[in-house]
Amino acid sequence: MTFILLLGLIIRIIIATFTINWDFLRITQITLNFPSGGLFEIYRDPLSLYPVLTYWTRYALIWLAKPFLSPSFWQWNKSGDLAIISDVYIFRNLFFLKLPFILIEIATAYIFSSLLSKNKSKLFLLAWMINPIALYTITAFTNVDVFPIFFMALSLYFLNKKRSLSASFFLGVASAYKFFPLLGFPFLIFSLKKSGQKIYHTLIFLLPFIGSQIPALALPQYWKNSLTAPANRVILAATVNIGNNKVLILFVIVYFLLFFQYLVEMQKIRRVNLYLFLALSSLLAISAFNVQWAYWLLPLILYYQIYFVKEKVVIYLLYLAYFGIILLSQAALNIGMLSPIAPTLWTMENPLLRLTGKDVILLINICYSLFAAAIIYMSYRIYQEKNREIFQNEED
Repeated sequence: MTFILLLGLIIRIIIATFTINWDFLRITQITLNFPSGGLFEIYRDPLSLYPVLTYWTRYALIWLAKPFLSPSFWQWNKSGDLAIISDVYIFRNLFFLKLPFILIEIATAYIFSSLLSKNKSKLFLLAWMINPIALYTITAFTNVDVFPIFFMALSLYFLNKKRSLSASFFLGVASAYKFFPLLGFPFLIFSLKKSGQKIYHTLIFLLPFIGSQIPALALPQYWKNSLTAPANRVILAATVNIGNNKVLILFVIVYFLLFFQYLVEMQKIRRVNLYLFLALSSLLAISAFNVQWAYWLLPLILYYQIYFVKEKVVIYLLYLAYFGIILLSQAALNIGMLSPIAPTLWTMENPLLRLTGKDVILLINICYSLFAAAIIYMSYRIYQEKNREIFQNEED
C-alpha cells in the first residue's frame, strides 16, 4: 500500500507541476477576490459557478500555502493569462496550489479501496494511481470535483460501518460543494425504515448543505451564476417531444425508474452505493457532460475494470471515447495545458481541429455516444451481480 501511494504521489507531482487549465486558473483568480469583498466580490464575476463552500475551501488552501507561494502570486487575479503562465515562479506556485488536490484525491482512492475485499483493494488502489482519467481530471485539470467525491467516499465509508447519521452528514457536505451528490440522498433516506429516522437524517443532511449557503442566499448574483445557472440545467436538456409544446425529460424518467426499482429491493441499505453510481451513470450517459465529470464515475469504472477482467474491450472503448472527446476539443483541454513549459501553447489552435474541419462535431458526438454505451453497459453488468454489493467490504 505504501509503495502504491508513494508511486501515485510522485506521478502526480510531476504532472501537476507542469500543467495548468483555464478553469483552474480562473477559479483561483476569482477566489483571490475574497479578501477584498467577501462573497459579494466573488459572485460579481459571471464565471463564479460553484457553491459557497468551494470558494471557502479554495481560499483556505491558498492561505495555508501562503508562506510557500511567490510574491507575484498575489497579483494573479489582476494579471493576464500569458503573464501568469510566463512567470518565473509558475512551477513553484502550481506545485503548492495543486498539492492539496493531489493529497485529497489520493485519500479518496484509499477510502474506496478500503471498501473492497483484501485481495482486490491493492489492485483497485494501483489502478486508481495510474488511471489516465484521474491523472487528467485532478492532477492536470485540477478540478474542484475532488472535494465532493472525497466527502461522498466518506459518506459511503460510514454507511458501510452502519453509521448512517455520519453518512448523511458527509453526503450533505459533498452536496454543498457541487449538487450532483444530492442524487444519492433519496436512496439513503429510503433505506431507513422509521419516519422519525428519515426526518432526523434529512435534518443532518441539510445542516451542511443549506448551512454553508446561507451567507450567499441573499445575493442575486449567487442565484444567477450558481444555483440556477444554465450549466446546472444541462442534465435536463435531453428530451423527447410528445406534442403540444410538451417534452419528456429523459434524465428525470431514468432517475425515477431507478428510484422505483430501488424501493422494491430487499436489502436497501446494502444497495445505496450501487444506486448512487447508477444515478450518476445515467446523468453522464444522457447529457453533454463536461470532461471533468468523468471523475464522478471513476470508482465505478475501476470497480468494473478489476471485477470484470474478461470484458476488456468495453474498458478500452470507454477510454478511447473519453480521450477522443478531449483530443477533439479546444487546445485548452489538451495541448494547451502544457503551456507552463511553452507559453505559446496557451493561444495555440488544436491541430486536430484543422484536420477534421466541420466533421469534428460528428466525431465528438460519436465519442459521446460510445462513452454513453460503455457506461450503460458497465452499469448494467454491475447491477446484474446480485451476489456482490459494490464497495461493501465483501470477501471473495
